[in-house]
Amino acid sequence: MKISIFGLGYVGTTSAACFSAMGHEIIGVDIVEEKIEKINKGISPVYEKGLDRLLSKAKRDNLIFASKDYKNAVKATELSLICVGTPSLPNGQTDLSFVSKISEQIAYSLREKSQYHSIVIRSTIPPGTIEDKLIPLIEDKSQKIHGKEFGVSMNPEFLREGSAFEDFFSPERIIIGCSDQKS
Repeated sequence: MKISIFGLGYVGTTSAACFSAMGHEIIGVDIVEEKIEKINKGISPVYEKGLDRLLSKAKRDNLIFASKDYKNAVKATELSLICVGTPSLPNGQTDLSFVSKISEQIAYSLREKSQYHSIVIRSTIPPGTIEDKLIPLIEDKSQKIHGKEFGVSMNPEFLREGSAFEDFFSPERIIIGCSDQKS
């Protein structure tokens, strides 16, 4: 598959390296130039034992590329993973601003795409966020219909620092929540 990964922090970079090790083509998207430069050199912007080795191989095999260009990332891929932070706000609620911004960018990119596109949320969000906030946002900005022209699903990450590869390749459990079979 061709996969775009939004957010090249710990979860995004580890996911990119692991999916590329499985032979998938990855386009990483981030706003931090230093992360982009490192990924494009096959160097990890975060520490996890073995991550540099996987990224270096992915780079040699032309399976990974990083950029700020979210539009081309969506247009060139079948699936987008959202792996951005969701910090707590002072009132204790979850800050969804990064997830919402990326969802909006993906939505605008979908306007120019005729193929079905799957969006997978790997960020920690409260129950109901996808149905109540993200799907309506993406439908509005993309002018497309959820379940027909795009899908949104949830795949929470369970990657522990220091054992992320084991957690990725031999997970204790895999949880996927979606409302349409195609996703």
